[in-house]
Amino acid sequence: MVEKVTLTEEAITQLRQGRMIEAIKITRTYSNLGLKDAMQQVDAYLKAHPEIVIQKAQLPQEFRLWLLIIVIGVGILFWLYLNQ
Repeated sequence: MVEKVTLTEEAITQLRQGRMIEAIKITRTYSNLGLKDAMQQVDAYLKAHPEIVIQKAQLPQEFRLWLLIIVIGVGILFWLYLNQ
């Protein structure tokens, strides 16, 4: 017999936003499960609801631009230091 897996609305909302870790934390809090059991419950829910797709978190475009500027700046400073 297949048991129907349910999560709280809060955990489902977190999953839909791609925040699987937060969904696991919420599931642990509301169901008093251990980490492994909460992860299994969230995984089972995702398998039962394939329309929810967890995507890898991406850095915001602005953050990537600042990171690129910092890396280039450090490279220029290093180059100037070596050419003294």
